[in-house]
Amino acid sequence: MSKTPIREALALLQQDGLVESLPRKGYLVTTVSVVDQRELVELRAALDGSAAELAARRVTPRELDELERLVLPAEPAFDARTAKRHMEMNRKFHVAVARASGNHRLTRLVERMVDETVRLFAPGFHMGEHREIIDALRAGDGERARLAAMNHILMTQGRALKQETTGFPSARRFP
Repeated sequence: MSKTPIREALALLQQDGLVESLPRKGYLVTTVSVVDQRELVELRAALDGSAAELAARRVTPRELDELERLVLPAEPAFDARTAKRHMEMNRKFHVAVARASGNHRLTRLVERMVDETVRLFAPGFHMGEHREIIDALRAGDGERARLAAMNHILMTQGRALKQETTGFPSARRFP
C-alpha cells in the first residue's frame, strides 16, 4: 500500500481528534478528557434522541424488521470476538434508526458520533435497551422513542464509567 492513503486516513483521524501528529515521530492516539466525554455523551444523546423521534413518524415496516434483526440476545460470556460482533451490530442499529428518520444529514452525524464514541462506550455496551427503542418506534410514539434512545446512551455511559471507576454512580434516567 502506498503512503498516500495512509496519510489521508491519519489526516481524517486527526481531524476527528482521535490521533495527534508528533512531528518527525509519528502519531499518537489521543486521550478523552472528562470534558470531551461529557460533550460527546450530550451530543450523542441529543442526536440519537432526535433521530428516534423522527423515525417514529417515518419508519417503514421493512425498516422495523431490519432493526429487529439487529438486536442480539444477551450473551453472558463476553470474549473479544463476541464483543466485536455486538459492537458492529450496535453501530448498524443506531445508523438504521437514524436512516429511518429520513434525514440524511442527521444520519451522517449519528454515524460519525457512533464511531467517535465507540471507545467510550465499549465497556458499558448492552443490547437490551434497543428493544425499548424498537417498541416505541413500532408504536409510532416519538416522545417515547426519543427518551428511550437518550436513556440508552446515558445508561451505556453509566455502565462504562462504573466498570472503569469503582464507586462511580450509575447513569441517571430521563423521566
